Amino acid sequence: ELFSKLEKIKKSFTDDQTKNLTLLAELKSPVSALFDSVMILDDDPKIRSNRLGLLHEIQSFTNQLLDFSKIQEN
Repeated sequence: ELFSKLEKIKKSFTDDQTKNLTLLAELKSPVSALFDSVMILDDDPKIRSNRLGLLHEIQSFTNQLLDFSKIQEN
């Protein structure tokens, strides 16, 4: 579900940053479900690599749009 949602969102991106942030928010539920129901660091190296790769793809994609280094703790 998460992979297909990510691919759909990638295809929907435009120059409208507000729309893009709304689209990114749609990843919240599938990402939460992944962490709630799946062992990311599975014993099987292939499964573990696949899951970590998916998370890396999400991180890389969001980093293209958002500079998380600008977020500061107060």
